Amino acid sequence: MENQPATPKIDFEIDDDFNAALVITCGNCSTVTKMPSEVLTPDKHIKCTGCDYEFKLTADDINTIQTYLEDAKKLY
Repeated sequence: MENQPATPKIDFEIDDDFNAALVITCGNCSTVTKMPSEVLTPDKHIKCTGCDYEFKLTADDINTIQTYLEDAKKLY
């Protein structure tokens, strides 16, 4: 399948040990792909396992993720 314009839904999962995963729901096929936060880097390409659509994370995306995780840790 060719890449179609799609807006993914991005969410996070954090376990009791504060291990975080980025959860991406594909805007094309609704497949959920999970990535551990420690492997996320700016300009990282994540491929949907359902339709092979590629999502690109920017440095701003990574900063947002890191800020979210730091704020979540302060709550506990």
